Amino acid sequence: MVESLRNALSAFLAYIPQLIGAIIILIVGYIIANVLQAVVSRALQTIGFDRWMERGGIKQFFDRADTREMPTSILGTLVFWFVFIIAIVMSTDALGIRQVSAVLSQLIAYIPNVIAAVLIIILANFVARLIRGVTGWTFWRPRRGSSSSSTRSSRPSCSCRSRCSSLPRRS
Repeated sequence: MVESLRNALSAFLAYIPQLIGAIIILIVGYIIANVLQAVVSRALQTIGFDRWMERGGIKQFFDRADTREMPTSILGTLVFWFVFIIAIVMSTDALGIRQVSAVLSQLIAYIPNVIAAVLIIILANFVARLIRGVTGWTFWRPRRGSSSSSTRSSRPSCSCRSRCSSLPRRS
């Protein structure tokens, strides 16, 4: 009985340096993540990123979501969590918890896909606005005699009158 208690105590005392190392990694990771969040947010504000997003129509998404967050603060928060998750992976490695480390590594590997998807959406929005600005063409136009631009006609208004005239009216 005494021998098993000694073994447990020695195993616990051997684990303390790993625990202290993991805590230090988390604290340093948290500090680095906060600093990088502030640097990214300030750098994006300095170059006028919010104005670019407003001109590109991205800020409208935030307005519709009824949030006070700005695109710069959201990107800063994403940077924070990206760096902090890396610190969590490092601390779980220091503790020897490989399963948690593997799951978080998969999450980190997936983040570039999410960033690419967001960039594609932003690029598609810019291209659509550019095409609309250059051509002045939109698929749906307001009804004749209607002063509201939010009212849509019951049939598409495009240059191919022969095809569109055969389309049934919506009720």
